[in-house]
Amino acid sequence: MSEPRKSAIPLLASSANTIADADVLRFCDQKRKELKTGDRSGECLEILRQLSAYFALSQKDFRLPKQFTELLYGLLSEPEQGPPALRVLCFMILQELLPSEVLKIASFAPPVERAQIPHLLSLLVQQGNRPLLKETHRQQITKILATASDSDLHVAALTAAVALARRDPTTFTHDQAGAISAFLCVSLRSAALGVGAGALQEMDGRKARDFFTVLCLARTHTPEQMLNMQAFSALQCWLSSIATLPDEHYAAVLPTDFREAIIEYCLRLLDQGTTKLPEDKPLAAADRVLRHASLAEAVRILDLVCQRARDQVARVGPAIRRLLGRGGEVKASVHMAVLRFLVHNMDYAVLDLEQACANCFGGLLRDKFGDPLVAAATFTFALDNSTLLHRAGFFCKYFPNLLKIVAWSPRTFLSEALDLLPSLMHPTTAIELFHSLLDLPCLSIALEMSASGEMARIISSNSIASALFAYVLRDEGGLGGTIDRLSDLHTLLRPGADGLRARTTAELVPLLLHRFFDSLRECEHATVLGVFQAMLERIVKLFPVEPFAASIREVLAERVVSLFQGHPGLLYDSSKECLEFVTSLKHSGDGRAAFFSHVVWAIGEYTTPRMDHRCTTDHILPAHTTLEDLTFELNMSLQSATAPQDVCTAKLLCVLMAALAKLATACQDIAPRVRLCLTKIAKQYPTSPSLEPASRRVVVARAVSLCNILLHPEVAATVLAVPPILPDLHTSHASAHGLVRAADRLL
Repeated sequence: MSEPRKSAIPLLASSANTIADADVLRFCDQKRKELKTGDRSGECLEILRQLSAYFALSQKDFRLPKQFTELLYGLLSEPEQGPPALRVLCFMILQELLPSEVLKIASFAPPVERAQIPHLLSLLVQQGNRPLLKETHRQQITKILATASDSDLHVAALTAAVALARRDPTTFTHDQAGAISAFLCVSLRSAALGVGAGALQEMDGRKARDFFTVLCLARTHTPEQMLNMQAFSALQCWLSSIATLPDEHYAAVLPTDFREAIIEYCLRLLDQGTTKLPEDKPLAAADRVLRHASLAEAVRILDLVCQRARDQVARVGPAIRRLLGRGGEVKASVHMAVLRFLVHNMDYAVLDLEQACANCFGGLLRDKFGDPLVAAATFTFALDNSTLLHRAGFFCKYFPNLLKIVAWSPRTFLSEALDLLPSLMHPTTAIELFHSLLDLPCLSIALEMSASGEMARIISSNSIASALFAYVLRDEGGLGGTIDRLSDLHTLLRPGADGLRARTTAELVPLLLHRFFDSLRECEHATVLGVFQAMLERIVKLFPVEPFAASIREVLAERVVSLFQGHPGLLYDSSKECLEFVTSLKHSGDGRAAFFSHVVWAIGEYTTPRMDHRCTTDHILPAHTTLEDLTFELNMSLQSATAPQDVCTAKLLCVLMAALAKLATACQDIAPRVRLCLTKIAKQYPTSPSLEPASRRVVVARAVSLCNILLHPEVAATVLAVPPILPDLHTSHASAHGLVRAADRLL
């Protein structure tokens, strides 16, 4: 055999993406003749190796010429076309090019060689273009299952049949689907223990009994046993593909004997998988993986069967119950499979859904929140069954553990958290959920401290640390709010705020808060009221880390306005809390000026019978007194050259004056006092050293305009009673301030 020549182009893996398409086409054209007439050995193999490497490593969407594609297909499918290595290389190249309109798989029948049929079946599945799937293909697949004696052919045909049916349940006729089911039924029951039985063992080391399953351990297996395992692996996909068939057709495709074979096999697996193992003979790692995977798969299969045969739920229920009793001995995949079974069959099964949820969302998540597989499976199940779990109250109870997943892997599960957050909203836990979102960076830090052992060291030297960590790391909701010692918690966790996980979580909290407030629109007034009062509490008790605190203050300032606009009664129902909040001017410091101004605006806007019929003079007078005192306090501070600029702003004073004027229109008894207050400001402000000249002019002009408007009650009632809008800068012409200026000029 001659040495292969170097190729015309260096099809090296490192440069696969830099090779021009024209060079590849030219290479194929040059080598087509050699492939067609050569000795199909060294030279041909080298050509195909280079092409296989190129197509496997190139990220380009490239199509071979039709003649070259047909040549490769001929080398693969026609008899006596070269050594097995050449056939395999042709197969590898063709599958990289699929789906393709050029490739036409004609038949699996002779003269196609038996060894190439699995390759052709694989290509047929990968084509993904159903119009190219002919009736001939379907007939030949079912014929192979019914008549072939080669287990390799059986496996290839079964894999193709299930994959095609899963893609399109109408791929096979009912008779053909029945033939596939019959083959699966025989495969589940035909693998004997007698062949090599001495080598087959149960999971606990005893001699295998009853009948063969995938959990019968051995060093080697017979072809029948391998086919049995393949049939079990295909069951879930096959049952899913026929799940939507009408009852009469479903019964034909899944006859009683096949259903019995499935149930018996799965119950046998559940028995094998829950057998107590000797302490001195632990399972190998691979066998442990096989055990849990088989248990989960068996439960999923039983779930599919019972959804169409409800009378079987009571039969399989005890075996499912035994799985629940295993607790932490089974993996998350098994827990999730059991949960799905209970959810789908809850009206028929005498099983404890609450216990299953406690196992999964409680103990399992508490210990395994950092396991990506557990986290992903939990979110998938929660999203798929969000309505039921919300209605049953499980999210209310276990949302703290779900938030642990987000706090530990913030970017990985952000999308899932945003999708699930509306389902976590509930009247009994909305306020607690709001507090938990604000403290999510604290949770990230606490989880890291717990994992590193630092938490135990801190608790040993800090008498209150244990209670604080217990709060932030709690497994269940139900507190209804937060704790009184938030400042102590923040101080305790502040050293960990610079960690990557905590910083990443902090960046994502605003997104979660926006989704929270979007969902709050659908809640009852009482829930919104509780959240608003929590906002008043927490705006001054945020985790003191920047830029986290600033971003949260910005979200709360934006959202508090929309809460008032959607629920005008909030002001009346929380008047005491609002007035207490604005009584202290320091609440407007540390970046809270926008939120503070919006609360002041709301007091003036909504403390009126026009917005809430419950508002009376007795309700308006305390609001006036509070805002008047605050205005004088702010005015006095502005006369000082050292007044803090983040508190004493012209905008806040303008909002206060407008709020007072609106209160005066709602209650004429206080109008004289409001005009007096505005007059004092107009006289004192021109000399205020704390403001720029432009700001002083705006404040004075606003005070004079409002004072003039209030001299004419009818005009004031009209001008100052415009529909409430966002308290934008006082220069906005679209706001009441613009109308005030216009009315002032007319008067």
